[in-house]
Amino acid sequence: MTNLSEKSGYNSMELYKLMGYELRDKLKRKEITLDAIYQSLFERIHATEDLLHSFVHLAEETAIKKAREYQSNLKEGKKIGAFHGLPFANKDLISIKNVPTTCCSKIL
Repeated sequence: MTNLSEKSGYNSMELYKLMGYELRDKLKRKEITLDAIYQSLFERIHATEDLLHSFVHLAEETAIKKAREYQSNLKEGKKIGAFHGLPFANKDLISIKNVPTTCCSKIL
């Protein structure tokens, strides 16, 4: 688990509570990393998924791999978009490359 600076006021498990713009600002100030954000989110998902059943498919390995790639872009100072690298959940009705789309149907 990535350790965060005490100055940020958040441990990794609490990062899932922040809004995208808050995460973006903390990333810019180098108070947190994308690894810490993704770790926080996946810890929360794993802790609550049995109760909530929110995800049909969880591309955890791919997401972590991409987060590291995006973090590298940040370290190199590459020009990036405002929400570059921040995680999002996609509804299972929208096709994404290399992610199964089932529409939660057993016949598709």
